[in-house]
Amino acid sequence: MRRISSTDITVIHRSDTSGTTENFTEYLEEAAYNWEWSSSGDWPADLTAEFGSGTTGVLEELARHDGGITYADAGQVGRTR
Repeated sequence: MRRISSTDITVIHRSDTSGTTENFTEYLEEAAYNWEWSSSGDWPADLTAEFGSGTTGVLEELARHDGGITYADAGQVGRTR
C-alpha cells in the first residue's frame, strides 16, 4: 500500500552566500528536469521559500516546519542538534 501525505512541503534555504548552496544548485542544474537557474552560492531570488542563516539557521527553520525540506553540510548536521 502506498501512503500519500497531505502535508505541504516547505522549502528552506540559506540566506547567506555559501559553498553548500553552490554545491546544491550545481547538483540541481545537472539533475533536476526543469531547473532553470545557474549554479551559485546564492539561492535564486525568484524562488520564494523560508530561509535561515548558515547551517544552524536552516536546521532551526526545519525544526519549526512540519513538512520542511532543506540542504545542509552533512559534516555539521550532527553538531547542531
